[in-house]
Amino acid sequence: MDFPFPIIDPHIHQWDLLHTPRILSLPRKLLGWNPWLYKTTLQLGAKPCDRDYVGRTDYVAWDYLPEQYRQDVGQLPITQVVHVEAEWRDRSPLGPAGETAWLDRLFDDGKGPQLGGIVARADLRSPRLNELLTAHRAASSKLRGIRQMLAYDTDQGIMRFCDRQGLAGDEQWRRGLAQLQPLGLCFDAWVFHHQLNELHRLAKAFPQQQFVLDHMGTPIGLGSPFASYSRNAMAREVILKT
Repeated sequence: MDFPFPIIDPHIHQWDLLHTPRILSLPRKLLGWNPWLYKTTLQLGAKPCDRDYVGRTDYVAWDYLPEQYRQDVGQLPITQVVHVEAEWRDRSPLGPAGETAWLDRLFDDGKGPQLGGIVARADLRSPRLNELLTAHRAASSKLRGIRQMLAYDTDQGIMRFCDRQGLAGDEQWRRGLAQLQPLGLCFDAWVFHHQLNELHRLAKAFPQQQFVLDHMGTPIGLGSPFASYSRNAMAREVILKT
């Protein structure tokens, strides 16, 4: 397929399980020598909701770095990518800045698509948020935004990416969000489809803040039944209209 213009991929994830802190780093180090044992352990050890949401574990169980990304790109004229935080597991107050520093050096080989921007992680409730934002900015001049995942569903059969319901309405969290716009940082919002009204209220409360909607609002079960969603055509129509 021919494209008459270069492409910027606005949302990718990269991870190195052996050399950076990831959720699967420990099992990868312990069991990665035996791919069958490693894969089987992940399948058996994962919570049903996590396994159902992620699907095939090989998508997350092995490294995904610029070399693998270039293979997936093929002949597409992708010139730059934007990396969005990918569950860096250093939860110390300034720990997330480590991912930003790692990313800043990751594409230095000059081959294929280059790093155009970084959307980093920060807990906007943190009393040391200002220090963390400073650390992110010091780690890379390519910092463009912040993401704190808001995707939450009360159905325990759906994987959660946020530690509580309604976080975007929390006053302390909103005070943290207010620090982004003066620094020229966008906020990447990952919500499920039923949280779009919550995000709309947030955007109205912060009219000067730039928001980026991740994953098209994540319409749970739009294509087929999933957990408590989409049990019939009428239910899927409700999701579509949301």
